[in-house]
Amino acid sequence: MTSSDSQPEPPEDVDVDASDSLPSELVPSQPMGENAILPTAAGAKSKVDLPQPGVLLAAALTTVPVISQIVIGALIIGVPLLFLILTGRPDQLVQFGEKLQVFLFPVGASVTLLVAIAVCWLFFGRNMRRKVAWRGVSIGQLICVLALTLPLAVLASEVTNCVDHLLRQFQVDWLSEFHEQNADMFLGFVSQPWWFVFVSACLLPGLGEEIYCRGLLSHGLIARCGVVGGTLLAAAMFGAMHIEPVQAIGAFTLGIALQFVFLATRSITAPIVLHTLHNSLAFLAMKFADTFTVPGLTPTADGGVSHTPLAVLVMAALTATVVMAIMFQNRTRWRLPDGTDWSPGYVTAEIPDASFGAIAARETPSRMLVMGALVAFGLLIAMISYCG
Repeated sequence: MTSSDSQPEPPEDVDVDASDSLPSELVPSQPMGENAILPTAAGAKSKVDLPQPGVLLAAALTTVPVISQIVIGALIIGVPLLFLILTGRPDQLVQFGEKLQVFLFPVGASVTLLVAIAVCWLFFGRNMRRKVAWRGVSIGQLICVLALTLPLAVLASEVTNCVDHLLRQFQVDWLSEFHEQNADMFLGFVSQPWWFVFVSACLLPGLGEEIYCRGLLSHGLIARCGVVGGTLLAAAMFGAMHIEPVQAIGAFTLGIALQFVFLATRSITAPIVLHTLHNSLAFLAMKFADTFTVPGLTPTADGGVSHTPLAVLVMAALTATVVMAIMFQNRTRWRLPDGTDWSPGYVTAEIPDASFGAIAARETPSRMLVMGALVAFGLLIAMISYCG
């Protein structure tokens, strides 16, 4: 397999009943770490070439989208600003600043997306689609992603509420002010037409950040550090890209769930959809704060901290757990013609080369879990409606 391979999409997904699937003992092991090995046909052992980026390189790459946004943002601000000063129109600076703030969102998100595509191409070349797992998901997996959006938004929002509360308790004024300025900027932005908000702050960030963090950074981190270590590192780097500390910790929480969804579906589409829906829910909560309140998610009128009621929080955690259990049971495996599961020798979400003849197979989730998820989600909606 070379970087010039450009094979057609593997055969369509198939659902496999749990009773018909192979026992786990027959699934090839997935060794991790620098000394990962694979058995060869002759019974000898050969070292697996673990993919990049490693931890240090991934940490360095985390700064690339941020620096790119700063540089391009400085050009966008600096050139017109200089023009207004040189032409003797300083009275228009305030009006220019207000208009500029609106366009910083789509510009920043577009820069991240372009950087993600460019860096992924440098790493993966023509194999980029396979390596970042650019493929669809099953209807069942898509429904799980939709069901996970609300409880995950409640949990991630409460994490940020707790961090904000601690900053106020310990009087970390500069961080609190930074967070408040960031929140005010978001509140000002949601006054724009919804299509503009959705594309600029939901869809574009979902595409760019997921391709970069899940498709690229986690590709090497999971392979080299294992599922737990790689997930935590990828989530931390995803959070760091958001710069503002309170938002970054909330993004870290979200990043853990996004990584789970990515590995369970073996498709970059699933975390893109979840990320986009999560951002959409957050901005809708801000836009319609006067009409409907989601406890802990809708910002307060006085800018204070509003915590999620404990009952809602517990039900959100239970709903998310049950939905993720369904996704784990229904996780995608690449099944080879001989009945075993394809593995490159490390944990990955990438698509195998078409020459392997692998198909995406999934087990049918437990009916009890599905019923439990429906009940839990219904109770969560009822609790939010009652508390709101």
